[in-house]
Amino acid sequence: IVTFNIEDGEISRQVTAAAPWISALTGVCGVIGDGLLVCADRRTQALYSMSLESDQEMTLTSLQSLDLDITEEVHPILTTTQPNAARSSRTQFFLRLSQSRYSMLQYQDGHFSTLGDFQQVSLVSFATTSEKTVAAVLQFENEEGRNMDPLEKRLHDMEGSPNTQESLLCPNETYNINLYLAETGRRLLDTKVTFSLEHGCAQPEKLYIQAYLKKDDSVGYRTLVQTEDHLLLFLQQPG
Repeated sequence: IVTFNIEDGEISRQVTAAAPWISALTGVCGVIGDGLLVCADRRTQALYSMSLESDQEMTLTSLQSLDLDITEEVHPILTTTQPNAARSSRTQFFLRLSQSRYSMLQYQDGHFSTLGDFQQVSLVSFATTSEKTVAAVLQFENEEGRNMDPLEKRLHDMEGSPNTQESLLCPNETYNINLYLAETGRRLLDTKVTFSLEHGCAQPEKLYIQAYLKKDDSVGYRTLVQTEDHLLLFLQQPG
C-alpha cells in the first residue's frame, strides 16, 4: 500500500499488509477518515480495516455483529467520499450487500455501526455543500424483471412481436431519489425526486449529485442520471 503526498507526488509511506482472503481489488476497498483502509470480503463475511499511518495489522469486524451479510451472487462494493482533497475522507460509506441492497455504515471511536439499510437500490452517491454532506439513494419501485438474466432478455427479444416483448420484459420503471444526512442517516424531508423510464431495458448506470444550500439553510440538489444506453436525465428538486 503506497501513500503519496498530494503536494509534490512523492511517496510518503509504503506498507505491506497480509490479505490472504482477498480475491479482487476493484471496489472492495476504500479509505475513510484519517487514513483508515477498509475492505469487505464476501467469503469471510467481514470488514477488514487498518490505519495507513501505523504498522498495525488488519482488524477483522464480522458483518454478523452488525446484522449484515453479503449475498453469494455479488462482489461487495464500498462507496466512500472525500469532499475536499486537502482534508480527510468522511467516516461514512456505503457497502453493497446484494444486487439491490446497500447499507450505510460509519466508523467512530474504533467501531463500525450501521446508519441505514436500503432495499430496492439501483445506485448510491454522496455530495457535499458547505459543511453538510448528504447521501443520495436511487431506488426502484417495481421488482418485476429485476432478476432476469441479460441473456434471457435478449433471447426473448428475438421471439414474437418486438413491441410486445419489450413491453412485457421492460415495463415502465419508476425510480425515486432521496437524500439522507451522512452523519446520522436521517432522511431529509422534501428531497424526494421521482422519474420514470418508459419501456426500456437500460437501467440507471451512474448517479451524479450537485448539492446546494437554500436560503433557509436546508439542502437542495440537482441530479444527473446516466443509463446503460447513455441516456442522460437532468433532474431538479422541486421547490
